[in-house]
Amino acid sequence: MEVDALPGVNLLAKVTHISPTATIESGVVNYKVKVEIESLEAVMQERQQAKQEETEDYQLKEGLTVTVSIMVEERNDVLLVPNAAISTQGWETYVEVMTPDGVIEQRSITTGISDWQYTEVTEGLSEGEKVVMPQGTATTTTTPEPGGIMIPGMGR
Repeated sequence: MEVDALPGVNLLAKVTHISPTATIESGVVNYKVKVEIESLEAVMQERQQAKQEETEDYQLKEGLTVTVSIMVEERNDVLLVPNAAISTQGWETYVEVMTPDGVIEQRSITTGISDWQYTEVTEGLSEGEKVVMPQGTATTTTTPEPGGIMIPGMGR
């Protein structure tokens, strides 16, 4: 959780309640969610120890703007492919791969978790292979993503 009034401070929080009913605003479905943060004092003490200096006494007040990223699932050191490169026909998911001799072949893949930009590939591709994007001109090289992928509601 990030609080605009406390730049550079990230607070750990846990979801304590999710409304069972949604509200729809401008065609977007929303659910009210309550989160409980850990002690702000503990965060400030950690910050003070890390900087070896005195920090201000911060208090959270009603009406402050906060951003909460809710992580649903996380994987580290995974092979990622842009979502735009993945196609599905029936039950088969595939990408087009450019072989070392320049031939483009269709390759069946097994996918894992996905976010709005990338999808984890668990089988069918190896690190360093060139995946052809839909336009047929651009390629992307598959590399494991050290930071991994998080499926939030929707943070990194």
